[in-house]
Amino acid sequence: MSDKKQTTVKQKPEHEIACGSVTASIYRRQSNSGYRYWDFGCTRHWHSRATGKKAFGTTFFHENEADLLEAITKACAWIRAKVAKPDPDKSPLGEQEGAS
Repeated sequence: MSDKKQTTVKQKPEHEIACGSVTASIYRRQSNSGYRYWDFGCTRHWHSRATGKKAFGTTFFHENEADLLEAITKACAWIRAKVAKPDPDKSPLGEQEGAS
């Protein structure tokens, strides 16, 4: 058995892109081995008829196609721009720290 304690800390997105009812949330991550990378996830929001509050989910309907495509395209373009022009104070994402 592993003695490593698992903790779940909700990470805030680095950037969000809203397209209609779909939002792409972009994260900067680092693996246990030190590999740094960008990824994103998409969510859909709607107003609950039962409570009147805003609700969120990760499932989509065919009506969400245009918003999904736009959000995914914009998220990928945003990440490409970040990878092309990395932060000069940090090692480029996609490369390990100290790699030659």
